[in-house]
Amino acid sequence: MKSFNEYMSLYRKLMAEGELPTAYRKLLEYISGMRNHFANKYPSDYLCGPIHQGQMDITFFTFTPEALKRKNLKIAIVFSHADVCFEAWLVGINKQVQATWWKGLKDRHWSRHPLPVWPQDYVTKTLLVETPNFDYTDALTQEIETRVLSFISDITEVFTSNKTEES
Repeated sequence: MKSFNEYMSLYRKLMAEGELPTAYRKLLEYISGMRNHFANKYPSDYLCGPIHQGQMDITFFTFTPEALKRKNLKIAIVFSHADVCFEAWLVGINKQVQATWWKGLKDRHWSRHPLPVWPQDYVTKTLLVETPNFDYTDALTQEIETRVLSFISDITEVFTSNKTEES
């Protein structure tokens, strides 16, 4: 394992080359535009949260229907920096809420979307776009939108059909 100073030397070199900061800035501009698209298209049906940049591991914003908000749950549209892909995560407002819902789904053998081994940063997740093509951002946003709405439909169906009740 490299020392902190060695990592910072590598970081300085990558920053000096200029491509990493440019790629990161363009990625954040795209995610910001996508978040604005969702907020403007669904102003009364969904709560759209701010962008969280993370620690260059994930960048996300929440896009949550009222039915899930009432259950202290959120949907996060997540960009994974390591995998360079988009995912949708079902998350709780805190770890306790998240654990309660994870256990509820596990106890009922829910399998629409795989449940992770606990603990994780999410209750369940789905892959939205495995290899995003950033040359066609309108099509990419449309694909993410279609798939996240399908995921939300699956999730809200189970939480509004009394198949799962909060403990």
